[in-house]
Amino acid sequence: MRTTEQLVKLARKISESAERLPGADFVQREYEVVEDAMLQTLHRRLRRAVSREPQSGGLLEGPKSNGNDEKTVDGSDLFAEPIQPRSPAQRLQFIMQDAMEQTKEESIRSWANRVLDHLVADEVRILSALSDDSDHAVINVSGSQTLTGQREVLLSGISSVSKPARVKVRALMPVYLSNLKSLGLVEFGANNVEFELEYQVLEADSDVMEVMAVAQKAGYFRVRCDRKTLRTSQAGSLFWEVCNAKEL
Repeated sequence: MRTTEQLVKLARKISESAERLPGADFVQREYEVVEDAMLQTLHRRLRRAVSREPQSGGLLEGPKSNGNDEKTVDGSDLFAEPIQPRSPAQRLQFIMQDAMEQTKEESIRSWANRVLDHLVADEVRILSALSDDSDHAVINVSGSQTLTGQREVLLSGISSVSKPARVKVRALMPVYLSNLKSLGLVEFGANNVEFELEYQVLEADSDVMEVMAVAQKAGYFRVRCDRKTLRTSQAGSLFWEVCNAKEL
């Protein structure tokens, strides 16, 4: 059975021979249609070989469209082909196949790339400041609506790391630290008496003072600052090491 490339070459030879016959213009137009279809089919097969998409359609089948066309990975529209949406079952099958084929190093790089998709510049600055395995002071403001009720956090993530990290938007520190914690890159420890001066500076922060005043006016009980420490986690250290490796 001839390959697509061989058929294209054969069609070109026939076209060259037919140029000397009557009706050559018609033959040339028909050849161009066939060649275009063959090249598109060859392109689709190459893409399937890379992405392991299931094959479908015949040799001369043109591209199908269902209104959900997507661009190629590099953003090029050249030879663009509509990509059929994959079902959850198909996506899981591809992930499982990757799990069987990936090495440990490839799996770590895949995880690191996914984490990078969920970080902003300020969060990277925080990770950089923590990359030397140093601890930093962090406080949360908490209180309860009744004398014996459960305490709730009213303000969190006020940390001394914002200064050495040169965080641009310090008002978003609670959001930054919450995201880094959810990604498993940082962890919080207990009160460290060595940070007494840093705790006092954080407790005098205008945002902290305002939240405490508002809580007391609202009738909250036992309003206080809870002292903790912030450090990079084991996963955070691995992430930083992978992202700063010489061989990318």
